[in-house]
Amino acid sequence: MVILLLPWVPVVFAFNYIASQMWSHITISPTASAGAHVFYYTGDFDRDGLKKHTWIRLPRQVPKNLVGTNCKPDCEPSREYSDVCLCNTIKKIACAEGDNLVAKNREFYCNNYPLGVSKTHSKKGVPLDSFEYEGIIPENHVFLMNEHKDSYDSRYYGLVSKNEITELVTPLF
Repeated sequence: MVILLLPWVPVVFAFNYIASQMWSHITISPTASAGAHVFYYTGDFDRDGLKKHTWIRLPRQVPKNLVGTNCKPDCEPSREYSDVCLCNTIKKIACAEGDNLVAKNREFYCNNYPLGVSKTHSKKGVPLDSFEYEGIIPENHVFLMNEHKDSYDSRYYGLVSKNEITELVTPLF
C-alpha cells in the first residue's frame, strides 16, 4: 500500500505548495468602497504597465476621524502620528499619467469623461477638503478613485506616485 502511494507524494507536496502561495495572496475587500470582491494580489508587477481601470493596493494614512479612533478593524494606529491610521487600501486607477484631469468644484473628469464628485462631509459628519487640479497628470503619477460615494481616495488626497503602489490587485469575483 505504501509503495502505491509513494508516487503521489511529490504531487501532494506540489499541490500544497501552490495552494499556500496562492492563498497567501488572496484578500477579501476590507471596506465597501472597493465593492464586494475577493481579490488576488501580487507585488510582482511592472509599475510602468499600470493603466486606467487597474486595481491596485497601497498603504495610506487616513485621518482617525474618518476611520475611528482605534483604527479597527481595517487599519492600524500610526506609530508616527497620533491622529492618523495606516490602512492598506484597494483602489482603482481612474486617470493615469498623460491623461487630462480636471478636478474643480468637487467634480472630476478624465479626458472630459465624468468620473464623479467629492463629498463635503464624510459619513461621520467630518468636513472634507476636495482635491483641485487642472492639467496633464505627470509621469509616474495616477489619480485613484473607487465608485463608492464614501471611498477615501484621490478626490481628497490628490495624485499618487506609482512608487507608493505596493501590489497589483485582480478581482476574482
